[in-house]
Amino acid sequence: MSYTDMLYDTVIAIQQNPSLEKLVSNKMDIVLVDEYQDTNDLQHALLSYIAGDRAKVTVVGDPDQTIYEFRGAKPEYIINGFSQQFPGTQKLNLSYSFRYGHCVSLLANHLISHNSGRQALLCKSHESNPSTRVEVHKSKDDPKTVIDILSGTPSQDLSQYAILTRVWSQTVGIELALLEAGINYHMDGYPGVFHSNEAQSICALLELACGHFKTMSTEQRALKLDLLFHFPHVGLP
Repeated sequence: MSYTDMLYDTVIAIQQNPSLEKLVSNKMDIVLVDEYQDTNDLQHALLSYIAGDRAKVTVVGDPDQTIYEFRGAKPEYIINGFSQQFPGTQKLNLSYSFRYGHCVSLLANHLISHNSGRQALLCKSHESNPSTRVEVHKSKDDPKTVIDILSGTPSQDLSQYAILTRVWSQTVGIELALLEAGINYHMDGYPGVFHSNEAQSICALLELACGHFKTMSTEQRALKLDLLFHFPHVGLP
């Protein structure tokens, strides 16, 4: 049973057996929901059941940051759906961002303006924010572009750079390029390509082929074999 199953089964059970609603409804005085722009049908329905007639409900979110539409999230719920479900809603807009300078805000506004079904809000940077410079590098070879930008940068200044990728798999080529160029780096929240399960299973396979298993303890061999059976996945239960 997945997280989605838990939501689905609960909502369907209440819809089919209205008497069950009393088990979850009107139990709380205050309900606060963050990242409400990523709410889907099930979550919106469950919130209304939980709130009932008693709870004061506050939701926080940004419809321009809806990134879970692949699992049914709808920015419509934070734009209009919430106020329709809870009449008399008061809206408070956060006027400024404190994360970046004006150039990034301007770029974001131009990009998001192409979206349909959104609130006509402008992203504005607070005047106290440091200036941010935006440069565009078009490339079919991300690792090479990164190295070209960082080459010649003094080691003490490297901490001023952050490399952002959409998914972890995109970091592999960049990390290997940084290693080859001798540029120091730190992976935040990820052990790095050579510590991934996939890379560790390749190393275990090489160790097995080289006869190194003979020098390992029983526990070490068990760990290596476990990796070999899991990565890449061979479809065995």
